[in-house]
Amino acid sequence: MLMNKNQSTLENFPVSSSTLGTSPFCSTTLAVANAKSNKATEKQKTAFVTSLSDWVCSNARPINIVEDRYTYGPVSASSILPRRKTVKKEIKNDAKIGRNEMKAILIGVAYERQLSLSPDLWSDSYKKMCYLGCTAQWVDKDWKLCSFELFCLPY
Repeated sequence: MLMNKNQSTLENFPVSSSTLGTSPFCSTTLAVANAKSNKATEKQKTAFVTSLSDWVCSNARPINIVEDRYTYGPVSASSILPRRKTVKKEIKNDAKIGRNEMKAILIGVAYERQLSLSPDLWSDSYKKMCYLGCTAQWVDKDWKLCSFELFCLPY
């Protein structure tokens, strides 16, 4: 089961009995229990793609991990597991939504004159590079300090 703070627990997904034992992480009990139904609903597929993209992003995993043979385990790949292009599209969509939400927040606090932008200059002596970053900070209506890194670029 995958869990995300923004989602509820995902339901059991269909598995194929023909793929039992292919992964060191598989559960034969779960596989036998779910082997009766071999097709996932569209709702399950969408929830799984969303959770998988969240997992890839939050753990800094490479996108092609979704096509790794140990990721599949006892799951019938044709029924629910997305391809890496699907996960990549979901990540791009989530990033676009997140940028739009943050843009609206930053415009709102800037309009109310509550926004502070702090530049940050630092250097990496190992790589012999300098970096320029900028952090946006503001206090929300509950008096909670909010901070967001806008960018960090080498210069």
